[in-house]
Amino acid sequence: MSSSNSLSSSASTSGSSATSPRPVNVPAPPVGPPKVRIPRKFDRMHRPPHGFCPFSLVHFEAGFRLPLTIPVARILQGLDICPMQLSPNSISHIMLFIIIMLVNNYEPNFDNFWSLYSFTTSKRSGDRGFFYLSTRKDCRFLDTLKSNVGPWKEKFIFIRPPPNQEWPFRVDWNLDKPEPITEGGGLEGNQINHLTSSWYKLKKLLEEKVLCLAGLSPAPLRVRDDVVMNARIAGRLRALRNAVPRIEPAATASGLKVRVLHPLPL
Repeated sequence: MSSSNSLSSSASTSGSSATSPRPVNVPAPPVGPPKVRIPRKFDRMHRPPHGFCPFSLVHFEAGFRLPLTIPVARILQGLDICPMQLSPNSISHIMLFIIIMLVNNYEPNFDNFWSLYSFTTSKRSGDRGFFYLSTRKDCRFLDTLKSNVGPWKEKFIFIRPPPNQEWPFRVDWNLDKPEPITEGGGLEGNQINHLTSSWYKLKKLLEEKVLCLAGLSPAPLRVRDDVVMNARIAGRLRALRNAVPRIEPAATASGLKVRVLHPLPL
């Protein structure tokens, strides 16, 4: 079954949290492109120029894309942290979470996200103010994702949104460990079991064609809507270990629908 970036958004959300998604200030239509500034000799990531936000180039290698989609903006807003303070591995977790939630017909909102993750402070010398997302011990969601991506803090740029817009998340530096606030919803135990009963080829899920399919990348690529299911591996080992019924790809492949996420107009 062939498809393109205009894939129909008809997936069911019957298994998602009943709480309403937290609001995100959707900017007015842009009047020009965002402005990119290369750091000068004395520029520091924790002191961005007015209106700019620092981004690591490695974050884009990890799956982050502009313009922002609403689910990405909601998660970054809910984390109450400047994106530059998150490790590239954490950025990959955010993108993978959204993709896998869409495939499994759950809502990729912040309450559901925080059901699976917690903050850990980097303990490396000189790393004050840097954090990474850890999967909660009782679910081990995407626990095979590689954590060490090498040096990334020195490779950064500043980006300012178009003149009539602002970033919908925090851009100043937060030295204290954030304490995200949820709205009281989130995934239930059986839903977490469902999500963790299968393993995924994580590198394949972060390929550009999958990001396009999920509406997370604006790249003009033609994609097939079965590519995500081809990336999925039946979790036989995990099912045996956790006594969770195995989910076979063939059982749902024909009915797969992935919703396109409309980006914020940046």
